Amino acid sequence: NSSVTELDLSWNELGPNGLDALAEALKSNTSLSYLDASCNELGPNGLDALAEALKSNTSLTELDVRVNELGSTGRSVLAEALKTNCGLKHVYAADTGNLVNPIDGAGAAAASGSAGGGSSGHRSSTLGASDGLTNSSALVEALKMNTSVKSLKLRGGSLTSRSLTTTVTALRNNTHGSALELSRNELGPHGLDALAEALKSNKSLTELNVSFNNLGPHGLDALAETLKSNTSLTTLNVSYNSLGPQRLDALAETLKSNKSLTTLDVRHNNLGPHGLDALAEPLKSNTSLTTLYVSGNNLGPNGLDALAETLKSNTSALKSNTSLSYL
Repeated sequence: NSSVTELDLSWNELGPNGLDALAEALKSNTSLSYLDASCNELGPNGLDALAEALKSNTSLTELDVRVNELGSTGRSVLAEALKTNCGLKHVYAADTGNLVNPIDGAGAAAASGSAGGGSSGHRSSTLGASDGLTNSSALVEALKMNTSVKSLKLRGGSLTSRSLTTTVTALRNNTHGSALELSRNELGPHGLDALAEALKSNKSLTELNVSFNNLGPHGLDALAETLKSNTSLTTLNVSYNSLGPQRLDALAETLKSNKSLTTLDVRHNNLGPHGLDALAEPLKSNTSLTTLYVSGNNLGPNGLDALAETLKSNTSALKSNTSLSYL
């Protein structure tokens, strides 16, 4: 059959050997581009046959095997296949998630808005491993050889400085442009130091999300210094990090010389009435930043005065989201 391009087998209790027959077919199939096998109780060895098929299959571009109790064993098998497979662009392999069975009455809407599924065209390009890099090191190792994966999502794990260095190094050879999400990892005040160092040699990372990491007042200092000379990163999300008042100074200094950053998200950082003042001066001459998110920062009645003055001379059509800023 050469007409079927998408196949959704999720929530079918396939079990450890449920994908074997399909895997055999995929060795010669050249039409199927999307396969959803999430929530099927595959277990640690449930991907063995499929992984073998992926070594020769070049048509499949998106694979969803989330919530299958794969563990490090299952992801290692998948990682081995990714070393030689250059067709897959989107891989979801996290063992945890908020997937809802679409046959449940209230589940349809939630399912339609989740990261994989269907032909909506809104799927994110992600290699997921939300239980931490320590259980996903094989996937990261595979990224050193596979340069087709466009982004890596390591949300909600327990990452270390060493883990971060390994991750960025793995993405360094990816020339397609890549995104890295490290949100909800409790990295803490010095959690980005190793990442900042690794970014000095990474020229492909275009998007970085380090939200919800309790970075604190000086958590961005090292990263800000690196970004002065970085020319690839276009989107930076540092929201929900308890930066506190007057703690955008380091980023402000960066914006004086950085010409690649176009989107900056500093929402919910308790910046206070003068929290944006530091950004005002560099933004008078910075014409690359076009989108700024500052909602939820208790700016108060005069919190936008400095930024407003900046907009008189800034010609980049800066868009600023100030909702819930208690103006």
